[in-house]
Amino acid sequence: FQAEDGIRDVERSRGLGDVYKRQMVSYNFGNHLSVYGEVKGNIIRNDFKSVISQNRHVSDSIVLNTSIERIGLKLGTSGILLPRMTYDINFSIKSINDQMYFRTNRNAPAYFDVVYDLGNSLRFDLESYINYHATNQLSWFTLIKYNSIKTNTIQTPWHTPSVSFQMGSKFKLMNDRLVISPFFINLFNIKATSEDEQIISLPSVMDFGMDINTVFKENIGVFLKIRNLLGKENQIYNLYSSREFDIYGGISVRF
Repeated sequence: FQAEDGIRDVERSRGLGDVYKRQMVSYNFGNHLSVYGEVKGNIIRNDFKSVISQNRHVSDSIVLNTSIERIGLKLGTSGILLPRMTYDINFSIKSINDQMYFRTNRNAPAYFDVVYDLGNSLRFDLESYINYHATNQLSWFTLIKYNSIKTNTIQTPWHTPSVSFQMGSKFKLMNDRLVISPFFINLFNIKATSEDEQIISLPSVMDFGMDINTVFKENIGVFLKIRNLLGKENQIYNLYSSREFDIYGGISVRF
C-alpha cells in the first residue's frame, strides 16, 4: 500500500489559484495487479503550454480567461496481462470552471476563436493502454481514449475528438539513449459547428506520426515530433485543413 499527499504554491503572486493539491493512493495485489486512485483540485488549466497542447495554431497574443479545475478524480488498474504484456486502464471525472474551447473563425478560417463555457463543465475520460515487450529494445503498444464533456452554456464542445485509437511501436537504441516511436492514430466522432451554427460531425482522421527522443546527458535531451506523414489534409477543425506535414522539435532540460 502506498500513499502520497502534495501541496504546491501556484501563481500565488497573481492570485490565480493559490495552491495545487494532489493526493494519490495505490495498492498492489501480488506482483501482477495494482489498483490506484488520485484526487486533485484547484488547478489552473489555461496556461500557454496547455493552450498549445490543444491547438498549436493559436497565438500567444490571445487574452485568456482563467479556467480552474476545481476537482478531479481518477481511478485505475494496471498490471501484467500475459507474459511480456502489461496494461493500464483508468477513468477520470473533472469539474472545470470557465472551460476554454476553440472554433474556426468564420471570416478567416485559418484563424481560431476562443470561446468559454461560463458555467461548470463536467468531463469524463476513459483510457486503455496495452504494451507488449517483444525484446528489451522493441515493444508494441495500443492506446484507446474516449472523452465526453457536458457543458452548461455550450451545446456540444468541439475542441477534441470523442474517440481516438492509436497503435505503434517503440525502438530503443544506443543503450536506450535514442527512442524512436512510429504510430498510427485514428480519430472518430470529431464535433464541429457548421456555418449556420449547427453541430456536425467531421469525417474520421487517419494519421501516421513518429516521435524521436535522444538523451545526451542525464538532464539534457532533444526531441522531434512528426505528424501527418500520410500527407492528407485532415479537418479536425471545420473549414480548416491541417498541414500535409507537421514537424517540430526542441531541447528539453531538467533542473
